[in-house]
Amino acid sequence: MNNLWISNILGQLTRVIVTVPHCYTVDPKLAAKSRGGFVDETKFYRHFFKFVGPRLIPFLKTLGLYFVIFIPDDRPSLLAMMLKCLPIVSLALFIVLHGIGLSEEHTFSRRILIGLIFSCLGDAFLIWPSYFLHGMAAFAVAQSFYIRAFGFQPMKWKLGLTVYAITSSNLVLILPTLLGDATSMVTGVLIYSFLLTTMLWRAIARVEFSWAEFSWSKLSSCIGAIFFAISDTVLALNQFYTSIPYHQTIVMATYYIAQLGIALSVVTTKEQLPTDETEEKALPADDGNELASNLSLRHRKTKVQI
Repeated sequence: MNNLWISNILGQLTRVIVTVPHCYTVDPKLAAKSRGGFVDETKFYRHFFKFVGPRLIPFLKTLGLYFVIFIPDDRPSLLAMMLKCLPIVSLALFIVLHGIGLSEEHTFSRRILIGLIFSCLGDAFLIWPSYFLHGMAAFAVAQSFYIRAFGFQPMKWKLGLTVYAITSSNLVLILPTLLGDATSMVTGVLIYSFLLTTMLWRAIARVEFSWAEFSWSKLSSCIGAIFFAISDTVLALNQFYTSIPYHQTIVMATYYIAQLGIALSVVTTKEQLPTDETEEKALPADDGNELASNLSLRHRKTKVQI
């Protein structure tokens, strides 16, 4: 029975891997990486569902696999680690295939990718309770790279103070239990809480709701950061305050939504300004003339990049 169960799991994983190459056959011109913002809503949705959507198929499949099998967190195993990490690996693959490199234009994507890699490492550590500090350290590095990706412009200090105040109220709840643990645990939780709060602040601060500045990618990272904070808050309350029913489902569902939102923030659209180009086309010679006349045709070409 166990062998049949494992065979079914491996079969599902094989189908995911086989499906991947077929999901990424796109027009290279339309799939080019852009640093611009959202311009045309209709084009954005059309290109998203046509080119970006299929790239998320491995993530959706591995996500479904995790919740279908759903190994409780009190039964740590290599299989549980693999199932937990696969959706994050799929998101990392999504970013790589969307466009990554060492050039300056890929700085944002590169930092998000590194954040996902350390998040995956943290997921692996957190499978085993004895490696809780190691997992928290890995996630702290991930938050640091997310913060670097989001940047500090615009600053929005009032927003930051509000976010820090809300986070501090959550720390008050877990502090009595936390103080009974080792010093390393207390220090680790405080440092990680600071980094998580900073990441949340910077993600929200990026969003501008004026039409000229609005960007779906920034809104996506903002939503992802909010869900990340919700996930870690539930995790902390369950760990250090009180037992929460269905905590694993809540934590993992909000966590995967968070990472999906942050990963999608690398997707932007940019519509370049039209450029005039002149093409000369030779017309057929008239019956009575030996010389053919040329007519210059001016036309506009608009390129859309994803």
